[in-house]
Amino acid sequence: MNALGMQVAFTLPLNFPLVAAAAMHHLTWFYPAIMIALGSHYLPFIFMYGMRQFGVLAGILITAGVLLGMYVPSSFSLGGWLTAVTLLVFAFLERRTALNETSRTRRLRSAMAARNGTGGEKHFRRSKAASSRRTPEGGRCF
Repeated sequence: MNALGMQVAFTLPLNFPLVAAAAMHHLTWFYPAIMIALGSHYLPFIFMYGMRQFGVLAGILITAGVLLGMYVPSSFSLGGWLTAVTLLVFAFLERRTALNETSRTRRLRSAMAARNGTGGEKHFRRSKAASSRRTPEGGRCF
């Protein structure tokens, strides 16, 4: 996955010559072209992180970039502002999602530990440390 992440990271800078060509043709297409390139950059994240939310973000950026380029050609900076607002809103929504998943995982672990009669989080730390011990023969203790 690490190599895929590196390749995906370079897709955006490699699209900059295409953005420059669009901006040379019509200067007001600069931000819409960046929006389309950035949206396409987020598409592989759906697979990499297993989060469909990146598909929504990509769809919003690509659609808004196309619509701004086609129907609002007189505005130069509107695409930049829309991209900034979209990314900020997405960042806060995803942070909330990540925090909810973390708290849900903790609750599940505590519930499992209570059901098994163990000491909760401490049990998971101990069991992890215990599983790394070796037997005199070189095998793992379970």
